[in-house]
Amino acid sequence: MEWIGIITGVLGSLVAVGGLILSWRKARHDEEDGISTSERESRRDTIADRDAFIDQYQEDMRDIRSRMSSVEGELDIERAWNRMLVDHIYRQLPPPPPSRPTRT
Repeated sequence: MEWIGIITGVLGSLVAVGGLILSWRKARHDEEDGISTSERESRRDTIADRDAFIDQYQEDMRDIRSRMSSVEGELDIERAWNRMLVDHIYRQLPPPPPSRPTRT
């Protein structure tokens, strides 16, 4: 009977130590998962921010291209009018100078 008490005490101690080890490992594993989850969320947020930045950049570039096309058209009109005025002066034609061309 004496042995049964000793064996019961030893087994109880082993179970307690095993439980402590398992809970320590689980806590450590959860901590590692928490960090990796945090890293995953951070990467996802970074990717979302990058995609939003790219979308905004593309929208801005479309706007700039549209405005640049408009300005180039106006510049072509100004150049044509400038050539007309220089030609008018070169030919020594009397006033009035030719009227400014319009956009077609």
